[in-house]
Order: sequence, then structure tokens, then C-alpha cells
Amino acid sequence: MNATVFGAGNIGRGLVGYTLDRAGFAVTFIDVDMDLVNALNEAGTYEVITEGSGRHSVAVAKAISAMDRDAVVAAIADSDIIATAVGGAILPVVAEPIAAGLDASSRDHVNVVACENLHPNSSYLKTCVAEHSESAAERAGFPDVVVDRIVPNPTNPLEMRAEDHFEFTIHGGEWSGPKPVTDDIRFVDDLAPTKQRKLWLVNGLHAATAWLGISKGHETIADAIEDGDIRSHVDSLAQTMVQVLAARHDEFTEEALNKYATSSMARFSDRTIPDPTQRVARNPLAKLAPDERILGPAREAEKLGHDLSSFAAVIAAGLALRDSDVEGAQELDDYLKREGWKTLISDGSSETEPLVDAVANAMPADEPDSVQAEVEITNPAGLHARPAAMLVERAKTFDSEIVIMNGTKKGKAKSIMSILALGASTGDVVTVTATGADADEAVAFVTEILQSTEEA
Repeated sequence: MNATVFGAGNIGRGLVGYTLDRAGFAVTFIDVDMDLVNALNEAGTYEVITEGSGRHSVAVAKAISAMDRDAVVAAIADSDIIATAVGGAILPVVAEPIAAGLDASSRDHVNVVACENLHPNSSYLKTCVAEHSESAAERAGFPDVVVDRIVPNPTNPLEMRAEDHFEFTIHGGEWSGPKPVTDDIRFVDDLAPTKQRKLWLVNGLHAATAWLGISKGHETIADAIEDGDIRSHVDSLAQTMVQVLAARHDEFTEEALNKYATSSMARFSDRTIPDPTQRVARNPLAKLAPDERILGPAREAEKLGHDLSSFAAVIAAGLALRDSDVEGAQELDDYLKREGWKTLISDGSSETEPLVDAVANAMPADEPDSVQAEVEITNPAGLHARPAAMLVERAKTFDSEIVIMNGTKKGKAKSIMSILALGASTGDVVTVTATGADADEAVAFVTEILQSTEEA
């Protein structure tokens, strides 16, 4: 049995390739990263390392450049399963070679699974394939799928660290032909409850933790979830989500859902799998869509009269990312400038909307004071190593948001990685801006660090 996986990234290797290999498939990867393609071909294998299960070696049949269309189409034509792990936005791009490969296939049964945080996923990919070839779209199964595993960015392309937990659930009714015999893949008749449970109690709580974490200067999910204020909000969200899900889906009991939510938060606390808040927080505009992980349960909670204060705190933190360096912040900022935040949050169903009012109350009432200064760095060590560490440690004690600009590079003073990325050296002139109640003191402190003559 052969499988072809589009995307040899974290999920492609750490979950999809891992699961298909364990199910007995010979796995071929397709990727745009030639360094990765060459490394996989040279090694012929990679390892997935988990805390509880140890090491599992995944055999790589071959890896192919996404630019080599003939080789890609040939691999698809020779596959029983085609999987994607490329991101929902890329599915229309991979649809054309998939269509060509399916048309060239002589197999009796082929299935295409889009392992993306997009719903629907595989059935959406089917519509994309049909635009190139209706016959290709009709000759394969395109069952929607729910997948879940935390796989951080690896430092070694041949060693993936992943959490023990993973989920690979497929809509069995759309599967073509015999199902693979494996305990790792679960087939269900109705995917909607599983999909919503995962979207809310994993993706939703994950995003909430990240957004609130960034608002308080935390760089990892583990640090954020252990913050008492953040944990209180996330617990409140989980409790409400559990009650709404149990009311909507007869197959879920509150007890089982509570265990699922508790498991999610235990995963977030796992320090053996460092997970940056910046990674989880990315693309906030998409994650604030009406039927997505935060607004979806928030609106259901609103209809049932639940307390909305924790949802409001999370949404306000998500909206505040417009001024951050999180991936997708500019897209959010552009939308909010054009439409305003109330358009994003409101469902337009009535003149009085408790959720909109709650978010308004959670947002800062007035624009905080802002203080700015241009500072020439005279510190012999520049803004590296010890000065950077001292700056970040003390910056976290201020109520103000502190930003340092070195040319076009922007650094958040409460993030060591952000400050080091400035590459600021002795003699550089940087712009320091502090916004908040103690902005004057914050700027004075940063200036003192930058102009210290003490050797680091």
C-alpha cells in the first residue's frame, strides 16, 4: 500500500506520515523545501520522539520536489491514499496535480484526505479537484478528517518531537473501499461532533491561552497556562464549552467532555514540547471567524445566557494582536481599520448583543498615554546577551507596553527573542515607545540600559 503526503512539515511528518507508516503504508513526501527533500531522501527515514512512547522510525519511500510535476503526478497515480498537510489556503494549488494523478491512476480504490484545520477539508479539496477534472473528483473518496497533535518546529529535520496524544478521525461514509486495519485511525459515521469538540476544546482553548499569554508577555503556552489569571479564564471557557457541547450532541456527556478539556490543558502545560505563543496565536482574523474556535462557542453561550466575561477577555486579547508581530497581525489591522471590531463580533441578529457589550467592557476604556524617545546605544554590549536579558526581565514589571524600533525592525521589550532579533549594536539609534500608565518610567529605564557604560 502506498501513500503520498503533500507537505513534509511538522504535521506532515509528525502526525500524517507517522500514522500512515504505522498503518503499513509506504510513504512518499512532496515538499517545496529542497533541503528537506534532499535530507529525507539521503536518510530514507526520520524519527518521531514522544515522551511516553519513545522513538518511532518512519520509513521514507522517497521525497519529491513539489516543482517536479511529472514525478508528483506519477506518485499520486501510484498511491492508495493521498494526504495533505499544507494549510487550507494551499489546497487549490495542490488540486491540479492531484487531479492529474487521479486521472492517471489505475487503482480500484483511492482516498484523498486533507489533514487541515479547515472544515470541511477533504470535501472542499474535492471541489478544487473537480475544477480541473470532474472524473478525477468522482473516482476517489474525499472523506473529511479531524486530526490533532502538537508538533513544535524541529531543530533537526530528521527528528520530530511530538506529544504522545494524537487524533486521526475520518468520516467513514465517504471512504472508498476497504478501510486500513489500524488502531491509530478512527472511522465514524458522523464527523460533526468530533470536529466541533476538537475545534472548541483543543483549538479554541489553545488560541485563548496564546492570545492571553501574549497580552501578559508569556513566550510559551506552558508559561501562559500556568498564569493564574489566564488559567482562570481558560477554565471558564472550557466549562461553558462543555455545557454547550453536551446540550448539542447526545453522544457526549459532560463528564467525558470535562475529561477531554482537562486533557487539553494538561497538554498545554507539557514543557517537554515547547510551544511558542507566537505560533499558536497566528492568523487571528481567521480564528475570529463566526463559526470558528472562539466566536462559535461564544455566540452559542450568548444564546443560552452564559456568562461571557472570559470570552470577552479572550476576544479583546485577540483584537489587540493587530499591533503585534504575530503572523497575520497586518491582515487583522487592515480589517479593523476598514470595518471596525464590532462588525467582526456582531452577528447582526438584534439591537442588543451581550457579547459585543462584554467585549467593549473588556477593552481599554481610554487610549493610554504614550511616551517616545530616540536613544543612541552606548552600552558596550549593544542590545545583546546580558543587556537584553536585564531589559526584558525588568520590562515585564511595567504596566506599559514597550516597543523598540531599530530601523524597520520592531522588538517587544517583554520578549527576549523579539529584542535579540533587533540586532541592535553600540552606536545604533533606536526609537523607544512606551504606552501605558507608567510610560515615562519605562522609557527612562530602557534608556538607562541602552546607555549604560557598565561592561556586560
